[in-house]
Amino acid sequence: KLSSSELRILLTSQATTEVVENEEKNLEGLIRDLERKLGIRIEEPYENVQKVVKEFRDKSESILGSDGRARLDMATAFKEMGLWKEALEEITKVAHGDPMTLECLFLSAEILIAQGSDLAALETFQAILRSPKATEAMANEARYKVLQLYFKFGDFKSAMAACLQLEKADPDYRDLKVLKLNIQNHLRSLAE
Repeated sequence: KLSSSELRILLTSQATTEVVENEEKNLEGLIRDLERKLGIRIEEPYENVQKVVKEFRDKSESILGSDGRARLDMATAFKEMGLWKEALEEITKVAHGDPMTLECLFLSAEILIAQGSDLAALETFQAILRSPKATEAMANEARYKVLQLYFKFGDFKSAMAACLQLEKADPDYRDLKVLKLNIQNHLRSLAE
């Protein structure tokens, strides 16, 4: 039963000392500290999942073999579970000449975005666009992702160039018209 001002003082004084102590710790260290304070060990379920995934992967390796479609499906399942490292490992096992190579590249780019590796994702989407085997639908989606990434980077000139390429291929693609207006507004404000 504290007043709001007492609670604020308590939280601020405790938070400032903890921030100084925890400033150099990484997220894993902070989680372990929290686990110790709460008297629990949260890592066990994750470790158990990792053991199950490893056992599953070991047993399925001979079944999957060089089947690109099966590997892509497995990678997609891992991605949906948040197991990005495992998903990327499955994708790398697909041979470059496999018919599923571009789909694997696309999935890897999406995983890279989820991991915060936007520049690597941009390179991957651009590689898809350079491929003569990219379908029109895949190329349009890659252009859309490139456009979004350039916009996120604040590179509005490159975003506009990607926008115009997508507009030429499919003028009614998703929310392209709205994105184009946003880019034009940013370019205008930069010019002023």
